Amino acid sequence: MPLPALFNFRLTMGEQQLLRIQNALLKFRDTSPHEYSIAIRQYLVVPEDPELQAIQVLYYWHKNWPQRQNIRFFLYPFVRKRLEASVLLKPAIEAAPDSIICTMALEAIQDFEAILDFRRQYIAHKKEQRRLLKNSREMYYTVLSIRNGERCAKCRSKKRKLVLDHILPISRGGLTEILNLQLLCEKCNGKKRDNVNLVDN
Repeated sequence: MPLPALFNFRLTMGEQQLLRIQNALLKFRDTSPHEYSIAIRQYLVVPEDPELQAIQVLYYWHKNWPQRQNIRFFLYPFVRKRLEASVLLKPAIEAAPDSIICTMALEAIQDFEAILDFRRQYIAHKKEQRRLLKNSREMYYTVLSIRNGERCAKCRSKKRKLVLDHILPISRGGLTEILNLQLLCEKCNGKKRDNVNLVDN
């Protein structure tokens, strides 16, 4: 996935799918309350029945609907483990007899696979950009000092200790290159965090 596409990543399953999954879970709960209870109560235990496995996948997808609006939610390790566990159920659900529940679960698993792919690329990007900065920190500092003067790009202070800063943060797709770097004092850098428009024009 090219870098711009990676950081413009959007989940494909939206509110329409949410309503379908919600209705399917409610219908299954009403028609098979005992089986539904087993799937939900033993949430961390994988049932043998592929349809109950599908219910678990849909339940997890539905449960995390509010958080999934922020893609960073999926960067947490405990979320990754649950996504990977859901993806491992795919062969059994694919082999099960056709049903609406299993079809929707496979759609949810495709969603999880896309999220995991994004997560891998996102982490690889951050590691690579930080490695580049670490290996060439002195060179970048020298070039920026010559180009802009040895002062903070925000408050213009020459007295405070300066640090290298990514104008567009790495976490938002920024690259470690001279056009995306600036010198900030530690105070201004601490205020910036992941904001982009810090430097006054």
